[in-house]
Amino acid sequence: MLYESALFLIALAGSAVGGWIDLKTTEIPDSVPLSMAAAGLIVHIIYALFTGVWTNVYYSIGVGILFLIFGYILYYTGQWGEADVLLLAAVGVVIPQPLSFFAKNMFMDPGFSFPAIFILNTFIVGGIYSLIYSFALAFKNKSIVPEFFKLLRNSGNRFTKIAVVVFFASFLSMLILSTVFTINLSSALLFYDILVMVPAIIAIFLFYTFAQTIDTVAFKTLVKTKDLKEGDVLSEDVAGLSSKLYIGITADQIEKVRREKKEVWIKEGIRYGPTFFLALVATWLFGNVISMLVAIL
Repeated sequence: MLYESALFLIALAGSAVGGWIDLKTTEIPDSVPLSMAAAGLIVHIIYALFTGVWTNVYYSIGVGILFLIFGYILYYTGQWGEADVLLLAAVGVVIPQPLSFFAKNMFMDPGFSFPAIFILNTFIVGGIYSLIYSFALAFKNKSIVPEFFKLLRNSGNRFTKIAVVVFFASFLSMLILSTVFTINLSSALLFYDILVMVPAIIAIFLFYTFAQTIDTVAFKTLVKTKDLKEGDVLSEDVAGLSSKLYIGITADQIEKVRREKKEVWIKEGIRYGPTFFLALVATWLFGNVISMLVAIL
């Protein structure tokens, strides 16, 4: 159907352009998601005028607002940038319901809806994308690996204590289960800690340490305040400005910072824009990504 194809192309092109600009410049102009949302809404209205059915227009506005609210919750908790919020909302405006050529495993039962599935897909795809982005950054930045091992050595004692506590707590829990509830635990299950729990704890610890290293080395840069530019994000509280929100500073705020300090730490973070394009493609090809992963496992 021409109507659905137009919506899909608008969403695909808009999210692709936004993601590309984010990768190249770290700053997505508001005009990209706003133009994308406006084009989608116009297509919905034209379709409604021809068919007399305005349901999709209402869905478009409703889902767009829902995504906007959800996105701003993440924004004000310091998880996303504002451009990410607007891109998510724009996708909601353009495609508020699954298109007929999307994968059929959408699980459209009364307890699940397309907006919820798309957000879940965004988190799953975003997690995979962030992991690949971080490893690519580590490969590119030669100082990350030495700093990772340095942080690993410094955290060795703390890790040992945590591992020992978790190991014995899990082992003790198994003994209590076998004694109180008369559950017959095989010797293989009693060695579950050694075979599964310890490697899992080590993997989580290594990943957490790696994430700390990336955040410290790759995502923070000390710059002279005279070199600050609009859109830079502070990594420290200065001139009454909070570093907790991922908000780019304005020209007026730059002048305030310059009056207080000569150098300041700024942060970049993962350029998350491409996630929405990738999540849209994943939703088109696989539908509910969670159900696909469960089926594979």
